Amino acid sequence: MNKTELRFILQEGEGYRIEFKESLSGLDREMAAFANASGGKIFVGVADDKTVKGVRITNALKSQIQDIANNCQPPVRLTFDSFDNVLIIDVHEGEDKPYKCSAGFFTRVGPNAQKLDRDEIVAFIKSEGKVQFDEMVSRKFDPRVHFSKDKLARFLKLAQIHSTLNQSALLVNLGVAEKQQRRLIFNNAGVLFFAKRLADIYLHTEVTCALYKGTDKVSVLDRKDFNEDILTNIDETMIFLKQHIPVRYEMTGGPRRREVIGLSPVAFEFTSFVTAIFKRPGQRAGEKVTEKVTEKVTGKVTGNQQKILQAISENQHITSVELSRIVGISERKTKENLKKLKDKRLIRRIGADKGGHWEVSKTGNVSIFSRA
Repeated sequence: MNKTELRFILQEGEGYRIEFKESLSGLDREMAAFANASGGKIFVGVADDKTVKGVRITNALKSQIQDIANNCQPPVRLTFDSFDNVLIIDVHEGEDKPYKCSAGFFTRVGPNAQKLDRDEIVAFIKSEGKVQFDEMVSRKFDPRVHFSKDKLARFLKLAQIHSTLNQSALLVNLGVAEKQQRRLIFNNAGVLFFAKRLADIYLHTEVTCALYKGTDKVSVLDRKDFNEDILTNIDETMIFLKQHIPVRYEMTGGPRRREVIGLSPVAFEFTSFVTAIFKRPGQRAGEKVTEKVTEKVTGKVTGNQQKILQAISENQHITSVELSRIVGISERKTKENLKKLKDKRLIRRIGADKGGHWEVSKTGNVSIFSRA
């Protein structure tokens, strides 16, 4: 900090990241507020009217201020700077929000430290991700109307859980519901698994599967929308994908043939797909999660190869010479890319080199996405 910087700050006055303090009174509130916001600087020795009163800067004073910071929950991180007789406390934005001082929870609103009421504290904690979406109580879900006993039975069967507990106790022990004043209240995890129809509670849990003609995603050959429950959504999506992923069989010499999914990158990023499905409900309604399967496929295809796929999808009888002209590479490079695409089973050649034609694998154009 130099004289020019200090003069500029004094001219600007207090703001979202600047606070003037003539003394240490109420300092913990300012610290907690900055830590809960974006951090900021406290100028000790400057009055609210921008008058520089000054303080005697000693190690004892810094130690006292550090103690105030350490008494916040959790402790607030800060560093010191100074200019002449003004002590500057640089409060770092908190990494473990929310921060609380002896007077409560505060955050920065404009040039002021504002105390948070109960609802604001709850909203703040949720916004910081301290409470996961699946743990939040769903007030919209009425067990008498929306709960499916059949889906609970299916879940227990799949999980191989055998219990003698009554239904309410079982749901509480599974962690999907809790008892409040003798009422059974479901959290979002319980809703996702056991709602009769998720569409009655959430719109943004819908999964849409689409099969496109070509790679420009304009002409839709097939489309399915699912929004039953999270397990059904996964099952139905897998069925859709298997319908449109080419399968070939290899004779192993044994009594059974071996089934080989036509496209190994999709065969399959099952973990990524399920992770996307489970993460998505906590995102904002309409937020795109995105075409997870397509990302995994195109992530293994170069830009030139994508151009080749597009050209072949538009003209199955296109020649390597024509492809090289469209893509802008040599015919030798074009043939190398065609071989790589065949190896990835994204395309195949039907018939002889002369008189035959190309065929693009349907799998390359399957997408899974959330409905906006």
